[in-house]
Amino acid sequence: MGLSAFFGFEKKELGIEDYIDQVRPMGLKAEVINAYDKIIDIRMKKANFNMGKSLYNGSKFQSIYENC
Repeated sequence: MGLSAFFGFEKKELGIEDYIDQVRPMGLKAEVINAYDKIIDIRMKKANFNMGKSLYNGSKFQSIYENC
């Protein structure tokens, strides 16, 4: 995800050079882009983990409820 989704273009469709060239005029440098993407990746992993955890807890609760 990261800046590509935020600015409405995909990194996969463009080469990384095109990606940086499109973002650089907006005042962001490559280091900032990389750092931002890493933060977004970490947040997404954390969100996916929490979502998985809540789904697991929900299914565990459901099975306890059904067994009563």
